[in-house]
Amino acid sequence: MAKPTLKDIKTSELVVDEFNVRKGEWNPNDDDENRLVDSVKAQGVLEPILVRPIKDKKLYPKNKTHSIICGSRRYHAAMEGRLKTIPSVVRTDLDDVGALGTSIQENLKRRSMGKTQTADGVGRMWDMLNGGRTYEQKMGELKKMFGMGEAQVKTYRNIYELGKSIKVSRETLDKVDTHTLAGIQTAKHWDKQEKEKAIETLSKIEKRDDRFLTLSELKQRTKENEDLDIEDAYKQYEEEVDETVGESYDVYLNAKERKATKDAAQKEKLEINTLIKRNHVRWLKENGYLS
Repeated sequence: MAKPTLKDIKTSELVVDEFNVRKGEWNPNDDDENRLVDSVKAQGVLEPILVRPIKDKKLYPKNKTHSIICGSRRYHAAMEGRLKTIPSVVRTDLDDVGALGTSIQENLKRRSMGKTQTADGVGRMWDMLNGGRTYEQKMGELKKMFGMGEAQVKTYRNIYELGKSIKVSRETLDKVDTHTLAGIQTAKHWDKQEKEKAIETLSKIEKRDDRFLTLSELKQRTKENEDLDIEDAYKQYEEEVDETVGESYDVYLNAKERKATKDAAQKEKLEINTLIKRNHVRWLKENGYLS
């Protein structure tokens, strides 16, 4: 590996690398971004960015000499602060696979990516490792590179494939946990429109347990009835839950207890049946009836 070098590079000669996993995102209205700009104006860029020389001049404007692998936020802050140069660590040894892998590793270390960005990086890396490698070899490389288990790599790959096939905003996707998104991708009897509807529906449910329980119901109901729409299946499920809970209240709880249960469920943002089941199971375990 060629030894990295540290040098000041003109901001006008820099561009975000095609394989920067965060794609150089920058929101000038974000408070964190504005604080970074203020810091750069006052102290300059204290931590160098990571770049590589541009070899394929066709991909970038002619006046650009280096592309940014890590540190695009610092670069944008330097541009906002009108700095003419920025300290940069130059890596001449990085090919496209190395650039993407390094970008993902750095951002995972900083915990600065959402689940969909992480999935995009892992999925792209998996695709780029094609070319004679077996499934086991590719999985082994990604596990070692990113410090993930096989199940985690599979989950992010499913989210990546899901994101490629549907039209749903990143903000909506990030409202849904990774296991639920992976579960949507593996619903083979759903087309992309049905998956989009499922994501929109489940993104409005705040608790992870409630989302996954609802996903299981939606998959089962639509599999048993091919003509059942996602939204109708969800309404059907909600109505059945309400009826079941209402009947059990009449039998087992007095008016005061019913109100307390309803208030608790609203405060915890849980479906009432989920709250009852969770506490029932806990009681069984605490008293030795369930291991």
